[in-house]
Amino acid sequence: MNWVNLLLFVALTLPACKTKITSGMSREVFEGSLTYLVYNENAASHSKKTASVPTDTLRISIHGNCYLIETCNTVHKKVLLYRGDENRLYSMYSSGEDVYCTLFDASIDEQFAQTGKATQVHSVDSTFVKNNRTCRKLLIYTENNRLSYYYSPGFLPANPEAFEEHFMAALSTCLMKSNCWPVAVENTDSTGQTSYYELIQTNFLTLPEQIFIPPVLIPADELQPPGIGTKQLYKVIKHK
Repeated sequence: MNWVNLLLFVALTLPACKTKITSGMSREVFEGSLTYLVYNENAASHSKKTASVPTDTLRISIHGNCYLIETCNTVHKKVLLYRGDENRLYSMYSSGEDVYCTLFDASIDEQFAQTGKATQVHSVDSTFVKNNRTCRKLLIYTENNRLSYYYSPGFLPANPEAFEEHFMAALSTCLMKSNCWPVAVENTDSTGQTSYYELIQTNFLTLPEQIFIPPVLIPADELQPPGIGTKQLYKVIKHK
């Protein structure tokens, strides 16, 4: 499963800007942090009953034209940082005592560039109850994943103009279509494994710009893992 695409169900960003982080929006939108419990289904049973114990917690922090996604409870912590002024994604993960980073150009739809197949997004003409809220659902089909995106209209509003330059990942498209952050997400990969994300905490606050500062990197060409393609791997020597 592509961890970058899996976590990219958050992308509240302004169009790529040329100056510092900006908080100005054309209308009131959510700013702060969202916390989701993560469950993983047993692929053989195809029942959420096998995923009753959370496997992780995912926290999303949003400020102006930047966002930060962090897995909270895993031994090998993962972090995804988006900078709107650069239109770049920094995908960071730990390995032992070291931290590595892969840079992505968010203006490129990697699936379309590699396969010529566009992501399919469909609105479901039904309502669903998630976390005691009436929700609508988007169905998203990518090359390797099927994603159900549940949102409650008017709750946790996003800015649709924020994605004019952010073409990477189907979940950015979700926010453009729904204009809202998700209440719940279900993601099934090509092996049949399903991950569930359930919103458990919402914090409305202005976050410090310091937590969105990009890491200081050095090339790690000798550690380039198989299958990473043309993406450059870096070693993080300083973050926050």
